[in-house]
Amino acid sequence: MVAVYHYIFLPVTREPGAALGDQQRLLTEFSAEKGLQSPELFVEQNVSARKPLGQRPVGEQILAKLKPGDVMVCARVKWLFANGRDAAALIDELKRKGVSLYGVDLQENLTMPGERKLIVSEGNAELIQRLVKIFAEFETSSHGDAIKATKRVKKRQGKYLGGPVPFGWKIDEQGFFIKDQQQQMIIEEIKVLRDDRWSYRDISKKLRENHGISLSHEGIRRILTGDRQKKHLLDRRSTS
Repeated sequence: MVAVYHYIFLPVTREPGAALGDQQRLLTEFSAEKGLQSPELFVEQNVSARKPLGQRPVGEQILAKLKPGDVMVCARVKWLFANGRDAAALIDELKRKGVSLYGVDLQENLTMPGERKLIVSEGNAELIQRLVKIFAEFETSSHGDAIKATKRVKKRQGKYLGGPVPFGWKIDEQGFFIKDQQQQMIIEEIKVLRDDRWSYRDISKKLRENHGISLSHEGIRRILTGDRQKKHLLDRRSTS
């Protein structure tokens, strides 16, 4: 009897259409369309998509169960393979086993040429070319997501994200903001002057005369605002 396996991959970062319910609906509709009955559901989570299927806990289980004539279905092919080379190797392996592998997003049987809609003139060349393009887009997107995620973590930790370092602060070896004591003394002087109702323009002029520092009135305002924000981050870091 032919066994049908639905493989659901839950990405570590959120993606549109990647929710468990969304994938389950896609797989159910696709299998009904193809006349594939009694599918067994497998859900992979808390694992990187950059790992080959055979090195994922659930993926390894499915591969061990597959027999000639069996069918495996996944919502998106990018969640099946670690990269283009891995895709070529796994497709070849399943093809030799006589296992059908479907990607709902491609609407293709990736391993059985007789059922494939793609015109293949040189073995798997055209199919692999399409997969390589998918993985190139996926890796670019993943790289961007990784950068954003790293920045979010650094921001929560109070770490430097790049750009100009605010007046009154410097960056330590771990990438955290720490006070520049000399400039902090000037900031305290600015605060005293503001408490005495000095205008930003007058403070700017006094700093130029007393310390040789050239700061615009807008720069003075930003210093006071930025100083409060950085102190808030330091307070959060010390209590975490």
